[in-house]
Amino acid sequence: MSRRVLHLLPVLVLVVLPAGCGESSPTTGSTTSRSWELVEILDATAAGGSVSSRPVPVGTAEQQRALTRDLTRPELARRLAEVVAEHETAPGRRLVGAIVAIGCTPPTEVTYDDGLVRPPPSGAQVQCLAPVTSLAVLEVPAEG
Repeated sequence: MSRRVLHLLPVLVLVVLPAGCGESSPTTGSTTSRSWELVEILDATAAGGSVSSRPVPVGTAEQQRALTRDLTRPELARRLAEVVAEHETAPGRRLVGAIVAIGCTPPTEVTYDDGLVRPPPSGAQVQCLAPVTSLAVLEVPAEG
């Protein structure tokens, strides 16, 4: 009888193991379970500005001007206005933005926690002739 079980073992492995495969449930910080959404990261070469981890509302033209006023090139301000105009913000939510990085390599993602937005650590310090200014636009819950 033990030989019979041994012969069935490969069949059991083929039946039981795939049951554990497939899509996993979302983890904290995944797009489906977090309370914020990265809308877009805009970037422009040699645009200036100052990095801040505190995002500000960007729903109105006045708010967008306040965020982009210190930039030396109008490209980011124009693109921010386009993103805000094209994005359909869900009820009870708002768009915010922050200049999250100025450096050689623009971030491709950010985190948002306790009201602060941050790019991942950049790693090695690299010098570049023209740094890139990166502006993150997020959809977050509207405050009370």
